Amino acid sequence: MTKANNKFTFKLKVKTVSMLEFRRHAARVLALLRTGKEVVRLTYRGQPIADLVPVKKPQSKRPPKNDPFYLLTELSAKGPGLTNEQIDRLLYEQP
Repeated sequence: MTKANNKFTFKLKVKTVSMLEFRRHAARVLALLRTGKEVVRLTYRGQPIADLVPVKKPQSKRPPKNDPFYLLTELSAKGPGLTNEQIDRLLYEQP
């Protein structure tokens, strides 16, 4: 589901489920959401009251293999380096 101009547009298939059906088969509805392929629209007495949307899967926490992070040892200056206090002074003190 994406938001465009304050209106929601669905890229996923929408399945309508009554509150009675949801109460009786909540585990099945949640399993459907877990697939990430459908949005479930809950209705009460035929009127839509809520959309249950699958949560986006978290991105990998590892940087990609071409990230400069992996080159830090090659890019770092040779020698004793700076202390944490010196780095803080360089970054946070105003000239």
